[in-house]
Amino acid sequence: ASGDGACTECDAGDFLDATGSTTDLCAQCGVNKYSLAGAGTCTACDANAVSDAGSVAASACTCAPGYDGTTANSCVACDAGSYKVASGDGACTECDAGDFLDATGSTTDLCAQCGVNKYSLAGAGTCTACDANAVSGVGSVAASACTCAPGYDGTTANSCVACDAGSYK
Repeated sequence: ASGDGACTECDAGDFLDATGSTTDLCAQCGVNKYSLAGAGTCTACDANAVSDAGSVAASACTCAPGYDGTTANSCVACDAGSYKVASGDGACTECDAGDFLDATGSTTDLCAQCGVNKYSLAGAGTCTACDANAVSGVGSVAASACTCAPGYDGTTANSCVACDAGSYK
């Protein structure tokens, strides 16, 4: 008799939301969703995580571009000063020293050079201005790149004072 035997489960990565089906109407889970074998619905990946269509487990969900995390349920936007081009659980890439990126969650390398009289360390969201009366070139990578401007003297860039009357620099 046809009633003898067990029902056949849909494969992992597929689902069937109807009851009483007599034929294989299992459908593949869409992108950013997954299912285990025998599922009636697909489960969405956590926020800011992505997966391919037909994914078979939560572990297939990885952090979306612009997001960093060690597991798909802890994907957080890349900090200012960093970006991530591809999906995956890896870390965001920091901008080089001398560059900055002021946006969070960046999916492309939009790091830009610091302008004159400014500097930045690696991973900076903004450039830091040299102290008063100090100057630096474009893309400076540390405060030590700031030197006293012409007409000013000092032992460090943060102590630049005007040359005394009768002297120059």
